[in-house]
Amino acid sequence: MKFHVNSTFSYNGDLNATLNTLTHVVNPDTSKTIADLSTDNYPGVTGETRSVKPNATNQTILMNQPMSWWIENLTSGKIAYLPYSNYVNWGYTPANTSCIHISMDISNLLLPNAMNTSSKDSSGNITMVFKEKLGMNRTDVRS
Repeated sequence: MKFHVNSTFSYNGDLNATLNTLTHVVNPDTSKTIADLSTDNYPGVTGETRSVKPNATNQTILMNQPMSWWIENLTSGKIAYLPYSNYVNWGYTPANTSCIHISMDISNLLLPNAMNTSSKDSSGNITMVFKEKLGMNRTDVRS
């Protein structure tokens, strides 16, 4: 049986806050913007990439994005679940031809992944509400 999962994300804090400010990172590198993201997820690595962490510069850029950017891209589907490796399980697809891997260091920090409650309706749909992280909320409906 195949399920369709629809995730809904919301944020109940300052939409201008970044992951750096929410986690009290001092002097984050803000010299690069989202336009500077590299499509090379593993610079300098040849061959198998599933055993290494993704591009560190990209991760710094992602940490500097406001929560409004995260909500917008999670809602639009540009940020989506991407089970790639033990270091990557979400990705950002700014265009149809590229996918930026998001480090699990970031996704584990921000994206709710521990279930709080679940319920099943008479149609067999399952609603799962996840525990909030840094003001980020997630509800999945499996149908």
